[in-house]
Amino acid sequence: MRKSWGKPTIIAGGIMAGLAAFDPVSAQEAIRAGGVTALTGSAVAVRTNAEDDLALNDPIFKNDILETGAGGKLRVTFSDDTQLTLGPDAEVIIDEFVYAPEKKSGNAALRFAAGTARVIAGAIEDNGGAAAFSIRTPVATIGIRGTDFFVELEGDHLQVALFSGYEVTVTNAAGTTVLRPGEGPSL
Repeated sequence: MRKSWGKPTIIAGGIMAGLAAFDPVSAQEAIRAGGVTALTGSAVAVRTNAEDDLALNDPIFKNDILETGAGGKLRVTFSDDTQLTLGPDAEVIIDEFVYAPEKKSGNAALRFAAGTARVIAGAIEDNGGAAAFSIRTPVATIGIRGTDFFVELEGDHLQVALFSGYEVTVTNAAGTTVLRPGEGPSL
């Protein structure tokens, strides 16, 4: 996990919180994407150059960087009921997660930087369409189509396995591989 930037004093923290309340950019960036629904060991959310220790029921926001410790396991349930479970020493960035069923729209974009994860897709595709949910890694981009799948990234080695659902596409410079349930490439 990243080193903490430290905790401000109560006075400085109060001043900063007051200023943030009047900052329209901060208010726009604090879009709640979901919440912590299970946690074992340690996990943090890096937000605006500060690390917040996560606890059960904590909110998860757009632009959060989620990191688990050596023995950590974290499950986030997003607003559309998508579940993201991170294993030990994992890191993922929530670039986008907007689910608006009343507007028939939705879009999710995650960046997976390290470790292992399991994703069980929720209802976002029902409103956002087939290209509504993707996960980028340094090795490939994974397109998600109503699925339950596993990702492991170790350095520049990526493994993907599709447990159930329709399909997952894995795309990199060499081309695109379409996975059906029970299949999984190693890149």
